Amino acid sequence: MLDFNELNLLRNSSLYPELSPQLHVVQEQLSSFQQYHVETLALKAGYLKRTASSRFSKSIVPPLEHPSLNRVCQTKEKMLDSDFIFYDKLYSPDPIDFTAAQSLLKSIPPSACISASDSALLVERITFDELVEAFSHFPTTSSPGLDGLSYEIAKLIILHPSCREIALQAFNDALQYGIFPSPWLHTSVFLLPKKGDLSGLKNWRSISLINTDAKVFTRILNARFLLVTDDLINTYQLGFVRGRFITDNGLLVKLLMERARLIHSPAIALLLDQEKAYDRVHP
Repeated sequence: MLDFNELNLLRNSSLYPELSPQLHVVQEQLSSFQQYHVETLALKAGYLKRTASSRFSKSIVPPLEHPSLNRVCQTKEKMLDSDFIFYDKLYSPDPIDFTAAQSLLKSIPPSACISASDSALLVERITFDELVEAFSHFPTTSSPGLDGLSYEIAKLIILHPSCREIALQAFNDALQYGIFPSPWLHTSVFLLPKKGDLSGLKNWRSISLINTDAKVFTRILNARFLLVTDDLINTYQLGFVRGRFITDNGLLVKLLMERARLIHSPAIALLLDQEKAYDRVHP
C-alpha cells in the first residue's frame, strides 16, 4: 500500500510536475504487485486447503476386516478390537531354536566381533556434548510422542542448566542399568495407507511415535554403533550405513539385468519382502 507521503505527492502532483509521470508509473507498478500478492495468497490458501484435505482423507481408516471374525467391521469398538488382535499377533515374538542360535553365534569369526575397547566405548556414560549433538540433527517438523513435546521444547528443557544433570542421569540409568523412564515404554501407533485393499490391516504401515527424549537416546546409541561397525558390516549392505547409499544396489541390479539380457542368461532375480523381517533373523 502507498504510504502517506506517496499519497500526498499523487494528490498534489501539480506541485511537483517533474515527478508526476514517474509517480503514476510507480502507482501502476504497486497496483500490479498488490494484485499479484492477493492472487498468490489465494492460491496458497487453496493449496493449503487441498493439502489438509488430502492428509485428512488419508488419516481416516475405513471399515476393517476383523482378523478373527473374517468379516468387515464398522463400529469403533470392533475396529479397535481388530487392531488389537492383529498387532498383538504381529508383535508377538516367534519361537526360535536356541541351540541353532548358539551354534550360529559360535561360528562368527573373531574378526567380525566387536573388540573389548569398542564394547567399552558403546557403554560409556553419555555426556552433555552427546546430548547437544543428538538434538542438533533432529528435524524441527518431526512428530512428537504421547507427551506432545516437540524437539524444540524438549531441547529447551533437557539442555537447560537446571535440568541438565537430571537428564544426564536418566539417560545414563537407561544405558548402564536398563532403567527406563516409564514414558519411554509407551508409544502411539499411527497407520499410513499402503497399496491394496485398505480393509486389511496388512495394507497399512504402522508408524510408532515415541517421545522425543527417547528418540534422542536411540540416536546417541546409533551414533556410537556407527563408529565401531563400519568395518564389520558386509560391503553389500548399503542401506542404513553411513557413507553408503541403497540406490547403488539398484544400479548394480540394473547392470546385471542388462548383462543377462546381452548374453541370454537363464538366471533369475528374486525379491524377498518378508513380514517382520527384523524379528525373523533368528534360525
